Amino acid sequence: MPTEADPKIYQSKLLWQVWGLLCALVLISALSIGYFAAQQVASDARAAIEESLAHQVQLLKQFYNPLILQKTALPVIQSEQRITILGPDGTVLSDNREDAGLMENHLKRPEILAASAQTTSAIGLGIAQRYSTTLEQDMLYVALALGSPDAPTGYVRVSTPLTS
Repeated sequence: MPTEADPKIYQSKLLWQVWGLLCALVLISALSIGYFAAQQVASDARAAIEESLAHQVQLLKQFYNPLILQKTALPVIQSEQRITILGPDGTVLSDNREDAGLMENHLKRPEILAASAQTTSAIGLGIAQRYSTTLEQDMLYVALALGSPDAPTGYVRVSTPLTS
């Protein structure tokens, strides 16, 4: 019978197999927990960003008519987020980052389509994550249809870059 100080027990093939299996299980468990925790953190962060943008777009809705009447007001708003005001036909009326006159029609953008579709958004809110060809980076967009979603009088859109 081997004793604790017996070096032959450390040479046992079975001991090393069990030890290796335990180490592999611990490593796999740790990596799995880390992966799922990172996924949850990313999901929670995106949900928080979406909620923040939705609140901002709701606030901007209150100022929609004055901003259209005074198109010079929006470009001077200093914000980390990009703010875009669209007409009912998707024409860019104002943007705080780019010259609205040079921008193409936005009516077919996913967030605008979602905001105008009553079946997907009872309150006229559309959310999309996509690459911005204007800003050349991945962005998260939240758009709100003004008026009713089936006959919008315009759209307010807020977006933020998705950077690590």
